[in-house]
Amino acid sequence: MTTSGAASETKVCLVRAIGRWSVAALMFNTIIGASVFGVPSLPAARLGSLRMPGYLIAAAGVAIIAACLAECSQLALTPAPKGRQSLARHVSAGNPPKRKSESRRDGTTNTPQ
Repeated sequence: MTTSGAASETKVCLVRAIGRWSVAALMFNTIIGASVFGVPSLPAARLGSLRMPGYLIAAAGVAIIAACLAECSQLALTPAPKGRQSLARHVSAGNPPKRKSESRRDGTTNTPQ
């Protein structure tokens, strides 16, 4: 495409905005995206009239997994009480330190001999 002016001509050329690696990434994402949406459609087609309850059961499973992962990440961020300072805080709050023989939950004792 050229434009003619009184003094000079200006050429407009096509600029390649997408490179080789961008095309490869686009193809990879297309294949992965097709499988993400295509694979669940097969069981949904087999369920027939039970699609909606199946969808709700799957959503509940995803919610449970998400809640478990959120709880694990929260526990990972919480530092565990260790050392003398945490023991001092525990004792100063009125809680005596437990012996190993008293630490069982079922009430039985395991006294070392």
